Amino acid sequence: MSEPGFLAACCAAPVSTDQEFITDQSYPLIPDGAGSLPAMFSARFDGSETERKFREVHRLLHESGYRVFIVDAGAGDDFGDDTMAYLGHMKKNKGVLLSVCTSHYAEVTDSKYSSFEELKFAHGNDLRILPLRVCDDPWPPEPPSGEDHPHDKLGKGTGLSAMAFPPSRVYVDCRKLGERDIACRIAAELRQGVSPAGHGQQDPSTSQNHRIMPLLPGLLGPGSKAPEKGKPEVVSRAAATDADASKKESEAWRSLAKKGGGERDGRSYSAEECLVKALEIDNTNAQAWYMLAGKAGGIVNGQAISKKECCEKALENDASYAMAWFKLGFDGGGTVSGKAFSKKECYQRSLENDEDFTWAWNNLGTQGGGIVNGKNYDKKQCYQKALEKDKTNEKAWLSLGVAGGGTVSGSHYDEKQCYQKALENDETYAQAWLNLGLQGGGTVNGKALSKKECYQRSLESDEDFAWAWNNLGTQGGGTVNGKNYDAKQCYQKALEKDKTNEKAWLSLGVAGGGTVSGSHYDEKQCYQKALENDETYAQAWLNLGLQGGGTVNGKALSKKECYQRSLESDEDFAWAWNNLGTQGGGTVNGRNYDKKHCYKKALEIDETFAKAWCNLGLAGGGTVNGTDVSRKQCFEKALAYDETDTTCWTELGKCGGGVVGRTHYGADECKRKGKK
Repeated sequence: MSEPGFLAACCAAPVSTDQEFITDQSYPLIPDGAGSLPAMFSARFDGSETERKFREVHRLLHESGYRVFIVDAGAGDDFGDDTMAYLGHMKKNKGVLLSVCTSHYAEVTDSKYSSFEELKFAHGNDLRILPLRVCDDPWPPEPPSGEDHPHDKLGKGTGLSAMAFPPSRVYVDCRKLGERDIACRIAAELRQGVSPAGHGQQDPSTSQNHRIMPLLPGLLGPGSKAPEKGKPEVVSRAAATDADASKKESEAWRSLAKKGGGERDGRSYSAEECLVKALEIDNTNAQAWYMLAGKAGGIVNGQAISKKECCEKALENDASYAMAWFKLGFDGGGTVSGKAFSKKECYQRSLENDEDFTWAWNNLGTQGGGIVNGKNYDKKQCYQKALEKDKTNEKAWLSLGVAGGGTVSGSHYDEKQCYQKALENDETYAQAWLNLGLQGGGTVNGKALSKKECYQRSLESDEDFAWAWNNLGTQGGGTVNGKNYDAKQCYQKALEKDKTNEKAWLSLGVAGGGTVSGSHYDEKQCYQKALENDETYAQAWLNLGLQGGGTVNGKALSKKECYQRSLESDEDFAWAWNNLGTQGGGTVNGRNYDKKHCYKKALEIDETFAKAWCNLGLAGGGTVNGTDVSRKQCFEKALAYDETDTTCWTELGKCGGGVVGRTHYGADECKRKGKK
């Protein structure tokens, strides 16, 4: 009796829920707003998610030094007063109207201070208008109007929209952007025409009157004495003024760094040099420390400071700095003011200071969840919180999918739908394409894609993605960026990208072996390479056993030992139980099994396993899941699942024939089928 082969390479790449899905570059810095144009947000303030989103955009811009205005929707009668004041300021200072273009933007209402009136004022006074598109087609927006409309029978809102947003006017497409990305786009528009310091204009903070040397700790000058014990410390007005001037000078250098560097005092400074200058003047500048962390650290006052140490110093000077906590967590955690914080604790601290920080919610989820402001959140709840804050966060959608899906803002999304949502927000997201392929394919932005097409799209986004190459190989290969690859070439590409990919080694072995980076590996060697990278890989142990055994990490193992190792890694592996039975049985995790017991274990796992039924019949039959099965019945069951097994037909004939698929076969007929 020959052993059954195992020819199906596992095509599912493992997706770990503790994987970090973002990089530092995913969190863009907003340039400094000094000298930028003033602006006013014009929108329908209806308490919607869009309103919440743009109030957050306003906050981000305001904190970065931009003169941006937004009315307080809860101000009652002052609502109109604010609108008039802001519009007057825009007209006087040549400001920009930031039009949040929902589908009902510029609808005529009974209010004198509606978005229609704001847009009409801006258009009539030739103010610059920046459309922020959040609506789908039609574009420009066509707000409600018509015979049944109480205030706009003729379509004045639609007409004004067409005049204010002609085809020549470029809009900012905010439909798939998060708050910070939108703020960055607006900042770029408001900064047009701003001259960097040193190019034709002198930054006021660099004049001789403001050039201050760094102060010593405690503001004590040379020769001065520390306050006597028990007496209050008195800081002179001059010392306080010096401290303020130092902070101002430090901020001026940090501001120049945010612009990418520039010229001062007749020489050019890189962004990193600007940050070092800022910190040598004022080493309590938390934002400068944080920005220097983004430059991978630097040398301050002759001392090399690593990226992580920069984050730690930022937090020692501002323990409420949510972004710095996040970055420190992303770097694995660290020590702040003598106390050690794990990665998870950093994300928790980040959220305790900013509960709207979507990236921190996502990454806290990757750590299994945690407690934020006294409330416990499991990992799925963290991903849901991230998406409630920002539905455009493709990485949070992926994370929620890996967690099995969930409910976001009242709507349920299963695993596949989560991957589809991730790709609707970023069609270049290679990991999401891979995971959608593992779900059998799906529809993205109206286009249906097969499993194979998903793997191809994954590789078109990232040709270095080893898992996608392996999985494309399991589909027989395909075309990537105009070049065709067969299955074996896909496995070879996977291994050229990542020689530690145990599943690609298994797949290449199943394909008969091949050449990787100039070295040839036969089938057995491929299985050995798979196991050198993962000694718990049950399927590779099975396949190495089918090759007669082999040497793994310096240890020689027989065929039987390979099957035992396979089962020690996965006791539910029916094929390995069957094959261990063909070797007379063996010991698994300290317990001995004879061959009949091995076949029964295989069938308890998979009652449709034809080979195991045949082998149990050859062993005389036995009890499976509490039912006694005779030798003859074993062969009948085997043939019910696989009528092509000639050995079973021959053995059933020796038993005098039997019933297969409700048809009775005599002994002679069974023997004839056995010969075929």
